[in-house]
Amino acid sequence: MENSDVIALGSSFVALSALVVAVWQGWLARRHNKLSVQPLLHFNVSNLNGLFIKLQSVGLGPAVVKKVIIVFNGRRYENPSRDPYPEMFSQLSNKYHYLFHMPVVGSSYLPGSKETILSLQCNNFSEENKKQIKSLAVARWDANT
Repeated sequence: MENSDVIALGSSFVALSALVVAVWQGWLARRHNKLSVQPLLHFNVSNLNGLFIKLQSVGLGPAVVKKVIIVFNGRRYENPSRDPYPEMFSQLSNKYHYLFHMPVVGSSYLPGSKETILSLQCNNFSEENKKQIKSLAVARWDANT
């Protein structure tokens, strides 16, 4: 093997190594870019003087809802097409009123947007109602993006 052959093989090795590193860097950059605009939905639950559930988009990219699941007392409400709350609230003994916003499949939330998913208020909160509302507050809320 002559010197020119060794130089050619060394050059080929360096070129192939540079190609592997460039492809790897491209993969890492693409992965980083996807993660940097990942949507993230956060639920805030408060049960002081009623029940308030707010949805906030805290990610850097828009969140598109793929599925909505509410699990309460072992009952699963998946992608509800109608208002599921009267059935949930039927256990409350006092009169109540509520406002709600139900995320639907395909709806989107821009970064920084906030929606009140549920606002429940009763006229007179008894101790029993406060316990019932606390059980509502621990219902599982999930919106897949």
